[in-house]
Amino acid sequence: MSDSSGLIRLVGEIKPDEIYNLAAQSHVQVSFDAPEYSGDVDALGVLRVLEAVRVCGLTKTCKVYQASTSELYGKVEEVPQRETTPFHPYSPYAVAKQYGFWMVKEYRDAYGMFAVNGILFNHESERRGENFVTRKITLAAGRIAEGLQDHLELGNMDSLRDWGYAKDYVECMWLIMQQDKPEDFVIATGVQHTVRDFTEKAFAANGITIRWEGTGIDEKGYDAATGKMLVCVNPQWFRPTDVDNLWGDPTKAKTVLGWNPQSTTYEQLVEIMAKHDRERAKREKGTQGSSVIWKEGNSIMMEKNAKIYVAGHRGMVGSAIVRELQRQGYTNIITRTHKELDLTRQDAVEEFFAQEKPEYVFLAAAKVGGIVANQEALADFMYDNMTLEMNAIHSAWKNGCKKLEFLGSSCIYPRMAPQPMKENCLLTSELEKTNEAYALAKISGLKYCEFLNRQYGTDYISVMPTNLYGPNDNYHPTHSHVVPALIRRFHEAKVNGVESVTCWGDGSPLREFLYVDDLANLCVFLMNNYSGNETVNAGTGKELTIKELTELVAKVVGYTGEIKWDTTKPNGTPRKLLDVSKATNLGWTYKTELEDGLRLSYEDFLNNPMRAER
Repeated sequence: MSDSSGLIRLVGEIKPDEIYNLAAQSHVQVSFDAPEYSGDVDALGVLRVLEAVRVCGLTKTCKVYQASTSELYGKVEEVPQRETTPFHPYSPYAVAKQYGFWMVKEYRDAYGMFAVNGILFNHESERRGENFVTRKITLAAGRIAEGLQDHLELGNMDSLRDWGYAKDYVECMWLIMQQDKPEDFVIATGVQHTVRDFTEKAFAANGITIRWEGTGIDEKGYDAATGKMLVCVNPQWFRPTDVDNLWGDPTKAKTVLGWNPQSTTYEQLVEIMAKHDRERAKREKGTQGSSVIWKEGNSIMMEKNAKIYVAGHRGMVGSAIVRELQRQGYTNIITRTHKELDLTRQDAVEEFFAQEKPEYVFLAAAKVGGIVANQEALADFMYDNMTLEMNAIHSAWKNGCKKLEFLGSSCIYPRMAPQPMKENCLLTSELEKTNEAYALAKISGLKYCEFLNRQYGTDYISVMPTNLYGPNDNYHPTHSHVVPALIRRFHEAKVNGVESVTCWGDGSPLREFLYVDDLANLCVFLMNNYSGNETVNAGTGKELTIKELTELVAKVVGYTGEIKWDTTKPNGTPRKLLDVSKATNLGWTYKTELEDGLRLSYEDFLNNPMRAER
């Protein structure tokens, strides 16, 4: 939806009679964290579809359906909401959708297109995304009934929603597109229920009666038979602005289209979803065992007292992970220095895992360095990294580790990969030669995790960070990465009164940078919220030239001399930007802007004794 040329090419080749645009960044909470991405997909994406139809000369032959949303009503101005109800969007998601709604009307009026909006109220099914509240509830109810999950955390229990079955709503979409005249329609059931009521019925479908106590954020649901707390409110699930009374009026769809919004009743919908997810929970129990504790989605939730091993805890990434774990209240963190445990020694690693038996492992240990270091020690970079990775991952598996997270690097992706780089571009073309050895080692590590998952049913995941910077970085003059190298050069030039600083290359390559504490936050988030064989990119989704970066570092350090460029030195990959939509769609986004992070890094350089050359 972000590629205009691609959409034009597809529409031109296919020449469709009908287009149903259901694509969107559809998480309201995520839109607060990533408003720019939400706007690009949900607002401009609609425009790109409409423009593709127009550019291809199909305005008279191709009908376009746009999936709009009840979130347009936001701070509701009348109840129930109908086609004539004023919009008052209450989230970046809703604002973006309003742009798309009006653009559909504009193209309908300006070009005579058959372009229509369906204002969908909450459409649910057994195939609903697992982060949406209804599916989150039915999955949790099934897993709790099977002993796979301890409890369920929700937001506002009093929120009222108009929930309908997606299959029925699809029928209404089709009926809208079969009319002679293009018109917009509310697609809803005309009946609303609270989150609390949906929760009650989902648990009842699993043979559990919920008894409620308390109000607001203190409200809890207990198993009426055992007294165990099964449902509670998590304040983090409350939006900055919450929409709490969505109720659609389907009168127009019923009278004009002859559509029956009650083909599947609310009670039947809950039953369908609950039955499906109870069967899923039974399958999970059969493959994983009853000891597994689930959170939402398909991931294990670490308990606060779980034994967690952070490999590489003195490095930049490992130390940040330790800080983040401590910040979130984890109390049983295991670490070992290189002197205490050499991960390249198989016998030592096997002994450590056999004795300690960590439940969770963050594998952040690695032999690292910049372009020069990689070129000078190709064999060392490959051997040391492959050996320590394989030793740690294999021993974790042999000793029953519940979950392992492998930290890689964006250098695993091809030199000329399409930008921004998606996770699935791995191994599609040639690697960048300046760090090929390191990249091959990292690819081996993430593939070993994937193969263990596929062969033995482990839950090992991989994270691929973009260029990192922050506390405990390596500030070696030649063996460090670009940000710490620049910080050191400009600091020393400022202190020594040097009139000019020469930097490598020509400054043209484009790069992305992520503050290491943001990465650590993502690492813990993924450990608790993600399972899968495909790696997850970690970055900001923003890029700048090395020249722009250099000027920004000089500004932060306070160096005012001349910056020169040595074009005899290699530039490396011309552009390297990660597609971070996967992490974004999971509900995570970075927090630290580059200039703020550089100031924190410079403070670390000045004050941290670990800034000594490594």
